[in-house]
This record gives sequence, structure tokens and C-alpha cells, in this order.
Amino acid sequence: MRLIGDFETEKEAITFSLILKRENIKSSFEPYEDMSSGRKEFRVWVYEEDQVEYAFDLYEKFKENPEDPFFSVEDLIVDFNPSPKEFRVEDKGKVINLSIKKKSKPQAYVLTYLFLSVCIVLFLFNLKEKKEIALNKGLLAEEVLLTRSQKNLMFDFPAAMLAVEEVVNKFPKTDDTDISDLSPELQKEFKEAEALPYWRGFYGMYKQYGKKWLSSPMPPMFEKIHQGEFWRLFTPCLMHSDFLHILFNMAWLWVLGKQIEERIKKGKMLLLIVTLAVVSNIFQYLASGPYFLGFSAVVVGFAGFIWSRQGKAPWEGYPLQKSTILFILLFVLAMFGLELASVAVLYLSSSELSSNVANTAHVVGGVVGIAMGRMNFFARGNE
Repeated sequence: MRLIGDFETEKEAITFSLILKRENIKSSFEPYEDMSSGRKEFRVWVYEEDQVEYAFDLYEKFKENPEDPFFSVEDLIVDFNPSPKEFRVEDKGKVINLSIKKKSKPQAYVLTYLFLSVCIVLFLFNLKEKKEIALNKGLLAEEVLLTRSQKNLMFDFPAAMLAVEEVVNKFPKTDDTDISDLSPELQKEFKEAEALPYWRGFYGMYKQYGKKWLSSPMPPMFEKIHQGEFWRLFTPCLMHSDFLHILFNMAWLWVLGKQIEERIKKGKMLLLIVTLAVVSNIFQYLASGPYFLGFSAVVVGFAGFIWSRQGKAPWEGYPLQKSTILFILLFVLAMFGLELASVAVLYLSSSELSSNVANTAHVVGGVVGIAMGRMNFFARGNE
């Protein structure tokens, strides 16, 4: 079934449906409201793929000149009410009923609201924990230590970081964030704890060991996940570092999440979210280690998914402008290019050039979203 076009009034949609019926083109139409913009319209659909081209041609001509005598259907209409549940038309001497699909109830965006709420609550809770650290141990400890939420929900919490935490707990309470102001003994302990081996990602390993990192002993990986904490594969996407970070991600979740939830089953949307998060988190961990947060990889995956569906099944009616999607994807590719440049600079010199953004997760999320958007499993109305 293909979407042919939309009409502002029900009468126009009925008229065009009658024209299609006269041309032996099987069709249906339905009222539709875009929950994002509030725009109300009537959409006409054609069932047979081989009739789509002719139906499109009729639609364009009808929109250009609806008063053309060719589009007169008065002789077909027997009984018409401006807003009926059904109307009757005469077809070769027989009177038949054509039913209009009832307008569905307003969409309940359960998953979109759920993830919005969880991310916001976790952000506020984590903010509270950071303030507690600052009050109890000072700003220096707040800058170095992870909160309880971060330790439990980030991709990994290596055993090496426990040693760092033990040293930081020895710091005197201070609002000075310069470690060089600490005693030489504490500075030495801190540097030794920081140097303990754990997986820092390919970039971090090269930064620490230089060109000999491949021949260096491989540090432990996936430590907490090996201990059965499998939720960590997903939960980094629920955490955010600052207000602008969560504002950006939640705004896009609001825009993109609702569009997807309108069109596919909630179970399939949940599968989409979990897959995007887990796959992108794993690749980001391999690239940079365990310290990354945010829903942005899922957001980029949503954009890739919608872009893919618009190309594969434009009749599904995803309203997001392609220019907006391309802007998101090009921005991610630009940041990924900056990351590659950073690696090149580090390889050629001792300098660094880092965007401090989880670019690997963004790129992988976009690619996975595009791939999943090509699957018929995620087609609109597919059970």
C-alpha cells in the first residue's frame, strides 16, 4: 500500500477516492493528525503497486485543476454527508457502501515519555550526588570521583578506579581543583593509582603506551560485565553530563521518538532503542574506554532509521525534513573526522586534538539505525 497524497478537507479526499474507483484503482483514505505540528489532513492510499504511478499522475492533475470536468463525480454520489461514518456511491447501477476509517485515538507516546522521564530523573539524581561530594569532600574530589549512579550505570567501573577512589578519599577537603597543590606524597599516590592498567580504549591505550601499545600487556576488559552486570551494556545512554547535554538529547528524543512511536509497535521501538544503545556502547567502549554517557547515539540512530524509512517506504509519512536528518548525520561525520585527525596528530607528534565527544557511538548508532530502517520488520503496520 502506497501513500498517494493528502487533502485538507474530507470532501476532497472522498472526491479523489471516487475518481480512483472510477478508474478501477483500489484505494482507501483516512483522517490523520500529525501530533508534532497539530496539522489535520486526510490521506489517500493505493493498494496495488502497479497502479501507483497512474494514481500519482491523477493526484497531481487533480491538485492543479480540481474543477476539470474529468474530475466531476456528481453522477456517482447518491448520498453524501460532510462528515459521515460511511457514504454511498452508485457503481454501474449498484449502490455500495464505502466506509471511512475511524480516526484513531490520540497516540500515547509511552516509550518516548518513559525514556525522557528516566533520563531527567537520573540526571537530577546524579546532580544531587555530585553536590553531596562537593559539600563533603570539596571541589577537587567532585572533579575526580564518580557518583554512585555513574559507578553503577556506566559501561564499566574498573578495579583500578577503586584505587583512585581510595587515594582521593585521603585528599583534604578543598575548593582548589589543582592537584599540584596537594602534598608530594598524595600526588605520587594519585599518579600511581591513575597509571594502574584498565581498558582505556584504542585511543587511550595509544596515548598511554605510544607506538608500543600493541606489544604491551592487554589490560582487563568488560570487568563488571564479566561479573554479571549486563545492564551496563545499555545504561550509559540514560546518563548525561550537564544541562546542555541532556537538553539537546531530550529535545531530539521528543521530536524523533514520537514520529517512530506513531508508526511502529512499541515492542519494536524498544528493540530498536536497545539495539542502537548496546551496539554503539560496545564500539564506544572499545574506542575510548568506559567513560562516556548520553542518549545521543540512539538519537543519531533514530535519524538514520527515519532517513532509511523515508527512502524505502515514503508512504509511511515520516514528516522530518531530509535536510534536518542530513545536517545531523553530516555533523556526526564531521566530528568523527575530527577524531581521526586527533589520532593522526597524536601518532605524528606528542600533541593532542580531541573533541571529547563519543563520536564512535554516534557513527555506529547512525549506521545501525540506517541498517535497521531497511528491514521490513520495522515497516509501518507490520505486525
